[in-house]
Amino acid sequence: MLSAKRNIPFFKILLIIGFVYFFWLMLSITLEYIPLDPNVSFLMIKQTEVEQRPEYLYFFYTHVYTSIFVLLSGFLAILRKDFGWKSSHRNTGKVYIFLILILAAPSGIYMGFFANGGLFFKNFICYTGLFMVVFYLQSLSASKTKKI
Repeated sequence: MLSAKRNIPFFKILLIIGFVYFFWLMLSITLEYIPLDPNVSFLMIKQTEVEQRPEYLYFFYTHVYTSIFVLLSGFLAILRKDFGWKSSHRNTGKVYIFLILILAAPSGIYMGFFANGGLFFKNFICYTGLFMVVFYLQSLSASKTKKI
């Protein structure tokens, strides 16, 4: 049953306002890429990849379109205690982990190989290192939860 508690702390209200703001920003960025057009926004500076690697667009759109759902499912999982949504925590957590481990992280690491910057810096330290840390922590989280 969905029931909201009456006394929500001020910092939780700020958290909700902050989420709504960043969700709106992410939604506005995501909507720039509808309809699918390789000559818009960020893809304009990545024309070499777009023209030479047709799979780049698949990875890019996967990364962009899943980001809005990652943000939403992660936030909904956090709100479980404040609004009495305990049963939804597990389900939104499953969605969050699936989106991160199966879609967002692999597509992000592929795009990272074509990032701007020096070869060592862009490939190993930033993107590969970040990918390994995020993937490990999310996998660890998934393995420690019951019945995932």
